[in-house]
Parts: sequence; C-alpha cells; structure tokens
Amino acid sequence: TMMELFEKIDSLSDESTIGVIVCYAEIYNERVRDLLSPSGDLQMRENVNKEVCIAGLKYEKPRSAEEVLAMLEKGNANRTQHPTDANAQSSRSHAVFQVVVQQKSRAPGLSTQVKTGKMSLIDLAGSERATVTKNRGTRFREGANINRSLLALGNCINALAEQKKGKHVPYRDSKLTRLLKDSLGGSCFTVMIANVRPLFSSYEDTYNTLKYADRAKYIKSTLVSNLVSVDIHVTKYKSIVENLQNEVAQLKQRLSHCMPSSSAVVPVTPTFCFPQTELAEYNELAQMCEEKLSICLDTVDVESARKEAEEKRFEKEQMMERLRCWEPEAGNESFVLLERREEKLESREAELREKLIRCESRIEKKAGQLGCLGSSGSFAVEIYGRLESEVKEKVARRSEERF
Repeated sequence: TMMELFEKIDSLSDESTIGVIVCYAEIYNERVRDLLSPSGDLQMRENVNKEVCIAGLKYEKPRSAEEVLAMLEKGNANRTQHPTDANAQSSRSHAVFQVVVQQKSRAPGLSTQVKTGKMSLIDLAGSERATVTKNRGTRFREGANINRSLLALGNCINALAEQKKGKHVPYRDSKLTRLLKDSLGGSCFTVMIANVRPLFSSYEDTYNTLKYADRAKYIKSTLVSNLVSVDIHVTKYKSIVENLQNEVAQLKQRLSHCMPSSSAVVPVTPTFCFPQTELAEYNELAQMCEEKLSICLDTVDVESARKEAEEKRFEKEQMMERLRCWEPEAGNESFVLLERREEKLESREAELREKLIRCESRIEKKAGQLGCLGSSGSFAVEIYGRLESEVKEKVARRSEERF
C-alpha cells in the first residue's frame, strides 16, 4: 500500500502538492505514549473541529515506503511487551499507527482546495483471563485495563451496529475508543481482522473473538469527501507569483531538454518580479477596509445607544405624565440629561457617517488604481470584492447582536 501511495504521489507531482505525515502511539494502562519519540505520558484533546488529537505527539514526514516501514519497526521496538504463561511475546498495550495524506492543487488562484485522507492501523492487545495467564501484580493490572478498553470498544461497536437514531455511543468510556472515534463512526471504511488458532483448547477464545469481530460488519458509515477550501491572504500573493515563476522556469528547462539540439531553446529565467510597491498598495487597501469596518461597527454601536436613549426618554415621559398631576416640576432635570445624551450621540453618529464617506472615497480610488496596475491588476477586483463582503458580513452580524 505504501509503495503504491508514493508511486501515485510521484505521478501527480506536476499537478498537485502532496504531503505525507506519520505518527505512532500506544495506549498502555489508559495512558498514551509516543512510540516514535518516547518521552512521557501524553494528553488527549479536541481541536476546533471536534476531532480527537494527542497533544505533543510527534509527526514524521517520510519520503518513501521504506522510511514508513522503518518508522513502524522503530515504534514496535519501543512498544510495551512482557511474556506471560499464555504468550511469550504478549503485547501489553494497544498500538495506533496513522498515515495522513494531504493533497493541494498547484493551479494558481485566490483559494485552494485541500483533500485529506487518513489510514489508521490499530493493533489491539488480546483479551486475557487471569486463570489462563496466571498473571499477578503489574501483569494482572495490565490485563484488567486491556479487558476494560476492549469492553468499551465492544459497547461502541454494538451502539453503532444498532443504527438507532439519537442513540448514545460511549466513546468517552476509554481512551482507545476516543482515539478511534473517526475510525468507527466517522467518514471511513473499517476492516477488522481477528487472530485465532484452530485448537480445541482455544475453542472458547476463538468463538468469542469471532463473535466480537462479526459485530463490526453491521456498522454503516456515511462517507463524506474530506475536501476543504482555503482562502489565501493578500500577503501571500507575492509567494504565489514567485512559485508560478519557478514553475514556468522548470517547464522551460524540461522543454529545452526534449527539443533537438539544433533548435534547443535556451532556458530564460523570468525577469518579471512582483513589485514591492504593488504589494504595499494591496496592504494599504486592506488597511483601508479595516478602517471602514471599524467605522461601521462604531456607527452601529452609536445608533444602538441612541435608540436605547430614545426609548428611555419615551418611557420617562409616559411615567412623568402620570406624576405631573401632583408634581408639575417633577423629572425636568432627568429629561435634560437624556436630551443632552441624545444630542451627543446624534453628533457622534453624524461625525462617523462623514468619516465613512471619506473612507469609502479613498477605498474606491485605491481600488481603481490597482485595477490599472501591471500584470497583477487582475487580482484587484476579486480582492476588493472579498474585502467588501467581509466588511458587510461583520457589520450585519453586529447589527443582529445590537438590534
């Protein structure tokens, strides 16, 4: 599989940028350890996408299938093992070896799509009976933790196999099930391989193992494409242009090697360089839009405060009308304070509106200039539209919060 993966990466190198990372961890006595870089116990966390990850786990970047196999052997050498009466090389932990592949298109643009795939190889420690293994002390506690995590995994498989809508799946009962959450009930294809032996003395263990593995066949997953669209920031456009220049130079060099020597084309290094002045202009445009956003948000806040003051004054007037029958001068001072506050807010709102008009005028002028600049001017319209839409979205969100 790894050999086919890297052969495919080589064949797609001209069209896509593909990266491969590898990690190897073990779960020993409900504690997570790194097998590629052994240190201490690691903690499990959830990222912003509600995906379970291991904090501090080291990820390696292999460049060939041989390096992947070498990492697997290195991790196996660091794995916790101890002989028992039932097995001379008994694994005392569960091991999880993961290979993550990310693919990005080389095509230029203001956004790029990232495809992500993950293959997880899980080696589960076998369930143990103390009467057979005759374990005591540390080995007995290890066997108890192994059986506990396997029981939690079985409960998760049963819950997923029943396919009842809204049924709770107890992933948090064990660190093993938390880590394998996306490998069981996520967008995945799961295969379980059972290790048994055809001996009459192992009949009961063989039957229970096959029954345990058979339940995984009834899990049905909903497959979703792991495709994410990532927008590129304005400040990255310079590097995009430089990458395109390098790619053009490489293609010209390949073309010169393919053509006959008599008509060979001498590779020409592109003389165009992304001007620093244009990059400064784009940054200035982004700063102007940030200034516009700040003015718009302040305007929304002031307008909200002015409306609140008007509502308070209206309520005060209604209340004072009832009291003036007995005290004609009641509440005059408070009315004056409310009117002064409204005047200040109205003045501030008018000031912000004038400031917004001036800012919008400068933005339109700058956008017009960028639209007429060199070869990179084609980006200007899309940049301006994206910045304007971002301003509108944030202003609309603030308006919903205030009103």
